[in-house]
Amino acid sequence: MQRDSRESFPTVLVATSDRKMCLEFVAHLQQESCLVLTAANPDEARQIIVSHSRPIHVLLIDLAMDGFALAARLNRYRPHMRAVFFSEQPGDASDTLSPENALAAVRSLLGIGRSADAASPIPIRTTSQKPECKQIRDITPRIAS
Repeated sequence: MQRDSRESFPTVLVATSDRKMCLEFVAHLQQESCLVLTAANPDEARQIIVSHSRPIHVLLIDLAMDGFALAARLNRYRPHMRAVFFSEQPGDASDTLSPENALAAVRSLLGIGRSADAASPIPIRTTSQKPECKQIRDITPRIAS
């Protein structure tokens, strides 16, 4: 039986209802040799989390999808999955990430991309305004307790 060469690629689930943003994330992550799964709503995200046979390393989730609550629910199925949150809303709380910084956070978590500047933001064309903060939240410790 031949092994699928994609098995060695990190897997990222992008959960956003913004189709343009989703396509941007998919393009950037595929350039980094990631296997990218997409969900346009919470039900699709849950279905993928439950049914996908390979590990999902990172959930890249839009806060507009009630990101913190959804990530906590999905983490029950995949406790080792890391969550990176993003928002295009400039008025969101300081825990949000711009899409550019979210991609940099995913690259950093997975250890992929340009080694010298792995934490550098990647420009996303669909963003007109960026939130000020640049913080990653790891929900794993909160859920385990």
